[in-house]
Amino acid sequence: MLSRGLMRVPLSKGLFPLGYPLRSFSIKTRLLNYRDTNLNHDSPIEFEPFKNPSNDTTIKIRKPWTIGHTTLEPNFRQGWSPMYVSPSITFISAVKKFSLVLSATIFGVLHVYNGTSLSADLVSNLIQGLAILPVPLVHFFTKDYVTRVFRIYDDSKPQTLENLTTNEKFVFEKLNWTGTNVYNELVYLDGLRLVNPKEFSRLGWVNWKDHELTSNVQRHFYIADEVGGFKMDRLWDIVEKNSGVNNGRFLNDRS
Repeated sequence: MLSRGLMRVPLSKGLFPLGYPLRSFSIKTRLLNYRDTNLNHDSPIEFEPFKNPSNDTTIKIRKPWTIGHTTLEPNFRQGWSPMYVSPSITFISAVKKFSLVLSATIFGVLHVYNGTSLSADLVSNLIQGLAILPVPLVHFFTKDYVTRVFRIYDDSKPQTLENLTTNEKFVFEKLNWTGTNVYNELVYLDGLRLVNPKEFSRLGWVNWKDHELTSNVQRHFYIADEVGGFKMDRLWDIVEKNSGVNNGRFLNDRS
């Protein structure tokens, strides 16, 4: 029996054998009121392609061998959503944090042990000094791990195909040495090359490289292949062609 929009299903029939009440509702209304949820807040709640969700279009980047950040010109803006998201962000961050905890724990235990009469001063001090090794060792292998990639747009120019594919710039996001924060590096697509495994691959933890324009310092990056879809396949194709490598990518031009 239906009364005032309330329907009760008999105990022996229907999908709800316990007789739960079902209220009528509009699927269309529910869908229109739906909002995306993202734990990392990478995308706006309500997507509007020509509106910046954070009302902040400044791009802060870090140059090699510097501590502070540099702000790009106001006509440059970062894409609202990343074109590449690393599949192992959480794991790399956890490894960095664990190395800090492990080093601090070993150092603390040895410091207490060193204060007892049972310890040999030279050996104990040596081991205590080696306790900090996990931090620089982990940082050495993971410092160039790219967590996200964003395209940079120039709002002072029309967003035509020619302008979008000329002098392309990207933001490569990396984790800091503690694994608790991230920083950005400005990368030009024309300068990216593949890393030769015979020269410097850091046991496979780097696969792209470039030269930073202002400091002429060679930088390295790790980008996971087959992640990011068509957009990242295009970047891989261009980087391979810049390096004189043909791995059979299906893209033949930069468009």
